[in-house]
Amino acid sequence: MSGSTESAAPLTVAAVAAEFGPDGWQLQEGCFCWSAVRRPTPTAVEVMIGHTLRQLAEKLRAEP
Repeated sequence: MSGSTESAAPLTVAAVAAEFGPDGWQLQEGCFCWSAVRRPTPTAVEVMIGHTLRQLAEKLRAEP
């Protein structure tokens, strides 16, 4: 049989915060999505949005 039937380990907010927290990303759960916000300078705001926590984490990992 090909393929894997195992699902990925559950992703927790604490794990994502630990991975991206040092860069200043603030995680927030909304009604329909997750967001991450950081302020690299006092006048700049960067926002990333994901439908799920896993999707948000993938987007943050892809951020240069």
